[in-house]
Amino acid sequence: KKPRPNVNFTRRELLRVMGQDVADEASERILGALGFAPKRISPGNWQCSLPPWRLDVTREIDLMEEVARHHGFEKFPSRLPPAKVAAARLAQAAKEERIGETLHGLGYDEIISIPLESTEDNARFSALRPVLLANPIAEDASELRTSGLPSMIRALAWNLNRGQKNLRLYESGKRYLGEGAQPKETWVLSLGATGQVREKNVQEPARPYEFSDLKGAVESVLSRFETGTIAWAPVRDAPFFHPGRSAQIEAGGQRLGALGQLAPRVAEASKLRQEVFLAELDLEALYSIPLRALRYQPLSRFPAVERDFSLILREGTSFGAVAEEVRRLGISELAGIEPVDIFRGRQVPEGHFSLLLRLTFQSAEATLTEDRINEYCERVVQALEAALEAKIRH
Repeated sequence: KKPRPNVNFTRRELLRVMGQDVADEASERILGALGFAPKRISPGNWQCSLPPWRLDVTREIDLMEEVARHHGFEKFPSRLPPAKVAAARLAQAAKEERIGETLHGLGYDEIISIPLESTEDNARFSALRPVLLANPIAEDASELRTSGLPSMIRALAWNLNRGQKNLRLYESGKRYLGEGAQPKETWVLSLGATGQVREKNVQEPARPYEFSDLKGAVESVLSRFETGTIAWAPVRDAPFFHPGRSAQIEAGGQRLGALGQLAPRVAEASKLRQEVFLAELDLEALYSIPLRALRYQPLSRFPAVERDFSLILREGTSFGAVAEEVRRLGISELAGIEPVDIFRGRQVPEGHFSLLLRLTFQSAEATLTEDRINEYCERVVQALEAALEAKIRH
């Protein structure tokens, strides 16, 4: 028979661990009935001997478990232990949550992928220097990713191969750049979509996902931030995008990212048999912009007035440039700028196109008169003629 040391049991420790005290009589009765022969040393402190048939009990915490179990776990209140380290939200937590809320509302599902890539995929989607792994687990996972797009393409392909044809995915993750002695980590937001926005049903026909849907999703994300005027420009450093269905986003003088349809040759190399649309935003640049504060204003009691302008513009003139010139006039009653239609045909000179522009005017103080609206329209036409060489199509 091997002798076993005695173990002390204290009510103070029971209170600290369980959050509630147990009376002396109850504790002594439970420990005595279980064969621990409690001997009171001082108030709230007992010395217990360990019987040879309870080899599972070696510490005070084991005795506390026996007392709590027989007293009844349901009698102890549920509570959180006191935190020893102060908790704090991450600096960009609110912005990350706002992006997630926006994309979930648009029907996008979040994914988390492993940031390992092959040399071929890294070179195909980025010209940045990658971080090489000293002991890669496989030949096609020998580098850390320099872009989030290869991971997104793999996720889309994996789901397509398993019968999921309509997909909208996003990932907020890191990319790794081999700059200097230490690799540099930056956050990027990747979006991927394919299939149909709406499947055919008895009320309406099917509608495939298009470039404008992806552009709208990116604009919705950017609308959560105080980006100011957003500029769209042709993307020139992304040969993996379809040349006619891609763009880069700029705001405040810095580039925020690029989006577009995956080029057919790249889609074929990835064994994708559907049109795939991708976007990647630089979250480091986006997080440097404050969130847009919610602002409320009462609805105007006075009617809105719409005016259409049929403009002849040079090829290559963007709607953003047109809208910027109109906003530059500082018309406080300007409530909306909308492109309605684009026309190219025999009635339009070569190298030009016709844009039907709709402006909405509304005042919060009075009904707009015809003279004031005509004045605004004349200012708009003069500004567009001077800045963009626009002409009114009659």
